[in-house]
Amino acid sequence: MKFNLLGKTVILLLLCISIPLLNPHVLPRAHAGFFSNVGQLFKLPDEVDKLKENYQQVQDSYEKVQDNYVQVQEQYSSTLAELDQAKETAEQFRQDQLRLVEENRKLAEQNKELAASVDYLKKSEQQKIRSYNQLRSGIVAFVGIVLLLFFSGRLLRLVIRRRA
Repeated sequence: MKFNLLGKTVILLLLCISIPLLNPHVLPRAHAGFFSNVGQLFKLPDEVDKLKENYQQVQDSYEKVQDNYVQVQEQYSSTLAELDQAKETAEQFRQDQLRLVEENRKLAEQNKELAASVDYLKKSEQQKIRSYNQLRSGIVAFVGIVLLLFFSGRLLRLVIRRRA
């Protein structure tokens, strides 16, 4: 294939050079630089080889770039998937936060209600204790008065008996 392409290139160049030489209207009759151009024809196979090498390098570079592009696309796709997952997680977190805030609000209301109930029960208990203490004090006072009356009656009888 190398020779076939090289041969075709040489034939094409010879045709390109010979057509203007055969046509008298294109070039003047005396062309002084013709033989200097022939020397360049012998350099063409080396240049063609260099071009082939350059082409192969460019093609290899293109394949590497294409492979890198595919990898970048895959990374981009995975990054987008991770981003979507992160968005879903953030949305779920936000909803959880809203739910927790609402639960905290309800718990705070319940806490206030319970605190009010506890205060009421404490006051009620204190009122019972006060009532019990008053009742006990009243009973003790009543028993004390009854005993005082009883003993004072006895003492008064005793005093009246001794005087009489």
